[in-house]
Amino acid sequence: MTASACSNRPAAPAVSHPPADDLTCQAEPAAPVLPVTPTGDIDWQAFDAAGLAFDRDALIAGRSCRDALARVCGWHKMRGAQVNC
Repeated sequence: MTASACSNRPAAPAVSHPPADDLTCQAEPAAPVLPVTPTGDIDWQAFDAAGLAFDRDALIAGRSCRDALARVCGWHKMRGAQVNC
């Protein structure tokens, strides 16, 4: 029977991907629907308010994904990858 005479422990495996938190971003919000009054008319004031909220939420979600991409790109750059971000 043979056994290895090495007294060194194996090296820890290198991380081959960025942390999962760096890969996530906020979901895109659902588009607003036209609100209709009980008489069947479109409530434009409510639609405008919903549109402003949608614009804000879409901007925040987009920035969240942009930031996630920057984190992942930076992770690869720190490990020597030649990436253009």
